Amino acid sequence: MAADQRGPMLARIAEVRAQRLTRAAAEAHAARNAAEAAAERARLERETAAATRREARALFVGTPACAQARLWLDRTIAGETSAIAELSERSGRLDLARDSHDQAVGALARHQIRSDAVAGHHLAAVRAERRRSEDRAETDAPAVRVRAS
Repeated sequence: MAADQRGPMLARIAEVRAQRLTRAAAEAHAARNAAEAAAERARLERETAAATRREARALFVGTPACAQARLWLDRTIAGETSAIAELSERSGRLDLARDSHDQAVGALARHQIRSDAVAGHHLAAVRAERRRSEDRAETDAPAVRVRAS
């Protein structure tokens, strides 16, 4: 049986797919980095909101009858709650971005393994065909008598 002659075409298809998977992995990596940066900003904003709320609580404890102190405390509590919600959302998006990145890198690795296996199989088939061709040529060659002296 002759080796599959579609090797170059299949190699080109695998190359294009590898380029597409590499691009997807790079985009997923960039998205992951952006999500990490956004989550870090949200964490810093949450810490700032918590510090502001502690300051407002301390002021309110010092002057419980002051309406302005109570209003500021209420607003800082609302701000901290908002910052916590934002941090939670950003953390969720970061988890999704990490999963997406891991899947893209895994798909690229699986493709590379498959491509290497197919290329190895194709190379082995070509070598086997070449050996069979050499054997046929050897068999078909006229016998040469060697005289002993």
